[in-house]
Amino acid sequence: MGPAKGDKVRPIEAGTTRRDPEHRILVLAELERILESPPFRNSQQSQRLLRHLVERSLEGRFEELKERVIGVELFGRETGFDTNDDPIVRVRATEVRKRLSRYYEGLAEAPRVRLELPAGAYRVEFRMAQKGAGEAGETPRRRLRAFHLKRVGFGLLAAAAVGGAFLYEHRGPRIEDEFWAPVTGAKGKVIVCTGHPVVYRFTTDFLLRRGGADFLGKQTSVIELRPEEVISGRDVVAVPDQYIGLGSAHAVARIVSFLAQKGKESDIRFGDDISFTDLRQAPAVLVSFANRWVFDISRNLPLAPELGPDGRSRIVHRQTGQRWDLPRLQDNGRTDEDYILVTRNLGSESGQGLLVVAGLTQYGSQAAGEIVTNPSLLDAALANAKPGWQRRNLQMLFHVRVVNHTPGPPRLIAVYEW
Repeated sequence: MGPAKGDKVRPIEAGTTRRDPEHRILVLAELERILESPPFRNSQQSQRLLRHLVERSLEGRFEELKERVIGVELFGRETGFDTNDDPIVRVRATEVRKRLSRYYEGLAEAPRVRLELPAGAYRVEFRMAQKGAGEAGETPRRRLRAFHLKRVGFGLLAAAAVGGAFLYEHRGPRIEDEFWAPVTGAKGKVIVCTGHPVVYRFTTDFLLRRGGADFLGKQTSVIELRPEEVISGRDVVAVPDQYIGLGSAHAVARIVSFLAQKGKESDIRFGDDISFTDLRQAPAVLVSFANRWVFDISRNLPLAPELGPDGRSRIVHRQTGQRWDLPRLQDNGRTDEDYILVTRNLGSESGQGLLVVAGLTQYGSQAAGEIVTNPSLLDAALANAKPGWQRRNLQMLFHVRVVNHTPGPPRLIAVYEW
């Protein structure tokens, strides 16, 4: 769909959005409308890709808008992967272009700014619509659009000529800003800490006994053991402090990026590289249940993680005893569902604002990171919260389906406030 009659379209020059906050607001507001629209609503991967491309384009980070870089950052591919053998980025970008086309074809009138992803490129172009001089004043459709912008929380300053004057629609506080206030409103850097899962690896002697020195192949592929094969304790070594879960890595990356956009510096920690003194001196975000502080801080809260008799984490309601676990969780960590716990504590035992962002498995932790950094998801989760929730502690419990090792859209189960 092209611009409405009487409109002139002009591109926003590269870097303009960084200098002109109004342009940035317009672009982000249009992005949220697109992501909530029917063509994108049920495609999480298309949403993630478009948001990623728009944010990088807004910031002028064009060196990151390359096929291999996107494949590594967004789709978990190995550095230097062959884009001819694995065209995941091109395929998803084509899908995004098709969905964008359907979105704009379904509009009754041209938007203030149009997002375009040219064929063969990953840099999003932003095209402003300039109204013709003879156009009428504010229409009911424009008022509805301005209301929608305010609802999604991006605060568009909507101006329309009415009797020779301008009518300004000011936004209210954004949901994500109110939710994050205990952390972003504190002084100093925000500690973002995720745990170290303990990894067990075969020793070099064992690998040599099993046939040659193809260490690269043995590092990057699964070693299948025969049922009758016998191994001893000398064949396995524990590696407690060198790895983090893939879902936790996704969540940390999103959270650090989100905080940077809010003007907050982060201090990333891993495993036990954090003390109670650290938590007393700075606000913190704790990612994943593979973190002893999550268990310690949550022990007196309505919802808390606990270890079941099988050694696996689950979530329990302290008062009712109700539990949420994963009965189909496999020993290799695969599951077709997960539960997520998001805790916001205004003044924890440490005296600082604290967030817990965790799933029972890596899939839930990945989805949890998206929930707390996605304004649309936070808006939906807190839509029915009691008035004044901004001044109270709260916990949110979610459930996600996992398809092809990818968490789907989160479903809110309950919100607890105190």
